Amino acid sequence: MDSSDAPSRINSRLPLILLPHGHSQNGKAAYREIATFFSSNGYATLTFDSYGSGERQIVRRDGTPFAFTSAQHNILGTKMLLDGFNLRWFLLYDTMGALSGALTFDFIDGSRVGITGASGGGFNSFHSAAIDERIKVVVPAASVHSFKNRLYPDDCEQTVFDMIRAGLDYPDIASFLIAPRPLFIVANSRDIWDINGTKYVYDEAARFYAMHNAKDNLSIKIWDREHSYEGDQISAALEWFNKHLMNDVRRVTWDEMDRRNVPEEKECYVTEKGNLSLHGYKTPGRIFLDFAERKRSKPSPAQKRKTVQQLAAPVKKAAGYQTRYEIIDRYEIGGLSGIRIAFAPAKKQILPAEILVPVSNKHGVIILLDEISRLDTIEWQISLAAKGYVAVRPDLPGFGETAPEEQWEDWENWSQGFYSGRRVKLLMMAHLVGKDLAIERACAVSALCSVIRAMGFSGPVCVWGERAGAIAGLIAGIGDKRIKEIVMEKFLYSFSDFASREIPVVCSDNIIYGALRKGIDIPDMCHAFGIKKIKFLDPIDGLSMSVPYNRFKKIYR
Repeated sequence: MDSSDAPSRINSRLPLILLPHGHSQNGKAAYREIATFFSSNGYATLTFDSYGSGERQIVRRDGTPFAFTSAQHNILGTKMLLDGFNLRWFLLYDTMGALSGALTFDFIDGSRVGITGASGGGFNSFHSAAIDERIKVVVPAASVHSFKNRLYPDDCEQTVFDMIRAGLDYPDIASFLIAPRPLFIVANSRDIWDINGTKYVYDEAARFYAMHNAKDNLSIKIWDREHSYEGDQISAALEWFNKHLMNDVRRVTWDEMDRRNVPEEKECYVTEKGNLSLHGYKTPGRIFLDFAERKRSKPSPAQKRKTVQQLAAPVKKAAGYQTRYEIIDRYEIGGLSGIRIAFAPAKKQILPAEILVPVSNKHGVIILLDEISRLDTIEWQISLAAKGYVAVRPDLPGFGETAPEEQWEDWENWSQGFYSGRRVKLLMMAHLVGKDLAIERACAVSALCSVIRAMGFSGPVCVWGERAGAIAGLIAGIGDKRIKEIVMEKFLYSFSDFASREIPVVCSDNIIYGALRKGIDIPDMCHAFGIKKIKFLDPIDGLSMSVPYNRFKKIYR
């Protein structure tokens, strides 16, 4: 679009409404009816594709979408963690860039800018207004809530890392970063968000609007609905914008709008095929990787060793604690003695573990870590106990019984559950409070070592980790000197490989925040523990294909 596209007969500049869309694979096209409605009422409107939607989706070779929007957000968002970035920042920059572009047109009145959207679009509206004061009026729909009532970190696009650790909640954003600008919260009583959290945001913000003598600039309306932004709600948003941007009454109602003016979805395309990557443009993942590689440190081997030791410092600290535990049950299985325990690696955290004790403890203790439940593939634990190991198998945070409840089924395809499932949810919950899930798991392994010693089991400790358990075991071994050997099986061998793949098929709860930014990778961690004390079995690359052992061996030696 250029200035020649402006209406030919305009007596004055138009107010602008930004329309960041929510989670829709149609992207900007999903808001074409809303855009037409506001335009019919005298506003210029701008809606645009965010990453994972519309013409900016990851696609297969046949051009079909790879996954639902939230899964696509998490594919790129978790890779960004390795370089110390947050997808939310980049999507807010998209909105700010869209606004900057719109303000170059001489028919737009930059002093009269509003923003509205629902769900992810509401989240975008709320946060964009908080950081960009060019936005004068804000109407977030089906999105405002509070951490006081419940956490909702299902999507990297809506997870601002370290937010809780920093003591920042949605009332603070409304009170300190948006007030006294006009804010109208559109809410639903049966939304996926807790309505009490939404009311809490409003009540807290109201005190600050009163301090600014701007009580009339804050409003909320609650509909008895589920997750939605419907015609009467959009009409209420229009009234709010008219009050603060137009000083005019509504001209066209939602029902009166001529639907013949609403463009077809294909008319909203910028590209012929409806996807930028199919036209040879770099994907957002590739653009970010090129940017991140320029920002990465290139430390010396000595500096790498120091950084890895700092990474494992919480484990070293945890190794000195006297961990509490309780025996829950004793049983016999296959001629072995079984002990079920619960142990507390941290305050208000309880984890379960199964211990199988052989008739003769020949080899010491082996701790088995796998992302599935400790009660699955029990033959693995039995076989090692039968060989003379005290075989210990816990459910680390996010494994087995400790996994958060899945809130919705994998209705779209396998990638939806894989990238937006409970393990990704737990990863983001940890980052909201400034923690790394893999390191927290490693601390739990170290605490378990203390429990084992307190129960009287002696001998060297070996950790055998599969998949996500392998990274946790490695970090535990670096920080806890009681761990003498490590077996790593079916594991991610390189953060760099994970980051460079457009679609990595390794669950992201292995990720260490900022590792690549600091210049360290999994091989550096292996060297820090001692390469000769690690046995590598069937490493996996970002495409989930077995790597030839000679290639893998070369990486580490």
